[in-house]
Amino acid sequence: MLRTAVFSSALAAALVLAMPAGAQEQPRPGSAAFDRWAVAEIGRLADREAIRALAYHYGRGNDALSVRFNNREQARADAQAEYARAFAPDVRITVFPLRSSTPLRQVTGIAEWTAFADGFFHNARYSSTLHLMSNFDIALIDGDEARGSAYAGVPHFIQSATARTRETQDTTLEYMLCRYEFVARRQADGSWRIAEFTIHLDEIWRADGFYPGGQAQGE
Repeated sequence: MLRTAVFSSALAAALVLAMPAGAQEQPRPGSAAFDRWAVAEIGRLADREAIRALAYHYGRGNDALSVRFNNREQARADAQAEYARAFAPDVRITVFPLRSSTPLRQVTGIAEWTAFADGFFHNARYSSTLHLMSNFDIALIDGDEARGSAYAGVPHFIQSATARTRETQDTTLEYMLCRYEFVARRQADGSWRIAEFTIHLDEIWRADGFYPGGQAQGE
């Protein structure tokens, strides 16, 4: 009984810290009302974490396209598998460049996004990327829909066969500051998927450099 009481108190404290500002005061620990509230709150925390993971799968999908730049068939397969873990089959994705109000591109569906991203990465000659995401803000609208946003700082390394010394340097890095806005919906199997995804490319910075050890082969 003592362990149960200690655990209940610790759980109450943890849940209170996780509550958003202005949330209704939680019921008294040990009461039936608290048990119901705790179960519901744990479910909400789990939902937010599951939704956050969707953005990570999107980032891994993009990174898969670049890391296998000399094996595009495998790159597309790896990327599409990650995108399928992030997006609903009929996802709508819109890309805005440099705070413009005019979209650079709008696509519908995972296959169309994979084709667009693969072509974009290939034409830009990216040899690797790393999507580093932060500042998540996720609001559960109801049990089946959520809206969220996140930031990303993304280095894009560029293929440059001659960039082995400073004397032969070339443009080798493109750094993007991005904002993501999304709507996630619960699917029939209970999982979450992103149904609408907006990408804001707020800043793009390029630099010259060199690869002292050479570059990976992208296989």
